[in-house]
Amino acid sequence: MLSSTSTHRISRWAPGICLRRHPADIYLKLRCRSVHSTAGLPEPGLRKLTPLDTKRIAQKHAPQVKLPPRDQWVKAIGALLTHKPLQGRISINNPETAAKMANALIPEGAKDKVIVEAYPGPGELTRALLNLPRERIRKIIVLESIAEFSDWLDPLAEVDDRITVLKMDPYDWATYETMITDGHLSDVPVLDWDAGVHPQLHFIQHLPSIVMGEQLLNQYVRTMPDRHWFFKYGRVTLDLICSTRMHQRLTYPPGNSNRGKIGVLCETAAELSVPLAHEEMFPYNDHFFPPTTEKGLSLTGAKSNTMSRRSVGFPHSVLRLVPLENQAIKPRELDIWDFVLRKLFISKATPVAKAIPTLAPGAASILKTLTDPSKPADQRLDVKKTPRELLIPEWRLIVDAFQQWPFRPANMNIEADLLPQVRK
Repeated sequence: MLSSTSTHRISRWAPGICLRRHPADIYLKLRCRSVHSTAGLPEPGLRKLTPLDTKRIAQKHAPQVKLPPRDQWVKAIGALLTHKPLQGRISINNPETAAKMANALIPEGAKDKVIVEAYPGPGELTRALLNLPRERIRKIIVLESIAEFSDWLDPLAEVDDRITVLKMDPYDWATYETMITDGHLSDVPVLDWDAGVHPQLHFIQHLPSIVMGEQLLNQYVRTMPDRHWFFKYGRVTLDLICSTRMHQRLTYPPGNSNRGKIGVLCETAAELSVPLAHEEMFPYNDHFFPPTTEKGLSLTGAKSNTMSRRSVGFPHSVLRLVPLENQAIKPRELDIWDFVLRKLFISKATPVAKAIPTLAPGAASILKTLTDPSKPADQRLDVKKTPRELLIPEWRLIVDAFQQWPFRPANMNIEADLLPQVRK
């Protein structure tokens, strides 16, 4: 258990490393920003801080185990989420919400969990996880590269031997290779795929609500069929705190006009569920940082157009992905599924009979295979359907027919959606 009454010290930095910005320096910067007045930001035009003011602010807001009240996060933590790599980053900052989520993600009965938590921010959820009964969690490895956030995670490692703070970016796939090479998962057993959901290894992430987050989400799903990344250890659970917009993209049903490639891929690979009711995280401002104002301004001062609403990522929900034991995409088939899905979803409102020829020159001949009247009904395709109406078994028929076609393109590897330097 964490103790809020303990005395804690600011983490020390090794010689030769550039010093992080002092909390008081951040506060001074905030005071000088010309933005609309919002809760938690000082009014413009206040007097210049004296050295004594600076000292008092530094003492009051020095990183420690106990996080400051929600309305003081901007002053105390100081990270303005307005520029890369901070844009789109959100964090739970309501202790009650964090406690509910922690108990929902790691419920009673869990034992000796090894949790990798990516983009925890200052760590409200991290603290809630550590406050669960100790037998539930053996280890938490947090990945946070932003100094203003990791400064608030370091004190946790000083008082609880279960937590390791790695100041590395979860977006960089080399981070995971380094984590494994350095032995942080050496005590995690590698299980057979049919051995059930991994009882120990568990991945949790505040998913950035911009393109970077969508790339990560896409890549997580893509690593499941070939059992790469954490899935080398077995069927590892992913819990993603993500924007409702991202959640919807994964769960639009067949026939919905918004159904797309990522939704089909996800359905082939994973079972989706919601471990904590959406209502527990609405409205956004009651649960997350950074807040937005009623006028649609965030603490960054950004206007509330479509893109800024996506960047601050409200509303939010938590989505659980558990890899299926029997997946429609078999090992080493990802490239051909990727190719077929991408090509056909370009014309997702066009009947399959007209879309199939766009796969490659001469691909129209595949239609004979798909509609062969001598085949059983479950092996024939209604080519009047559009790509967004197709069920997973119907996609399977198209992929099989294309794979057996002797004139299919030799290279079907499409890397537009992949992150750089993906490691297998």
